[in-house]
Amino acid sequence: MAAMNETRAAYIYTSVLDQAFDDDVISSDEAVILEVIADSLGLNESMRQAAWRTVLRDGIADPSEEMETACDGEMDLYEDTVRAALADTRITGDEYAILGRLRSILEISEDDHSGIEERLRESMNDTEHLFQYLDSLDEE
Repeated sequence: MAAMNETRAAYIYTSVLDQAFDDDVISSDEAVILEVIADSLGLNESMRQAAWRTVLRDGIADPSEEMETACDGEMDLYEDTVRAALADTRITGDEYAILGRLRSILEISEDDHSGIEERLRESMNDTEHLFQYLDSLDEE
């Protein structure tokens, strides 16, 4: 796979932003996920603003071949996004819609998503158990 290019990164962000804005409201959960995605893609502020202009005024054009060509790091991007969605231990409907759009763009199957989510939940549980153990040591 090729390295992530600006065209692909902007397309991914604009597409998930469009999904988040589907109900004309960006929730705080959606805002966090959008920030994680933009940061993971390395988008600067002007690229983020251009995506907003596209979604709010212009609409998203049909993707070019360059926009649709998979790049390195996309699975990491997806895992970071799922991790952000799970930060409060649940995935809301709005978050799931964004993840669905991202899965579609990145060509990640529902089965792959389930495996990623399960692994991240287990990791979060392990971390929580570690913190509980450390807290119990402090109480002694």
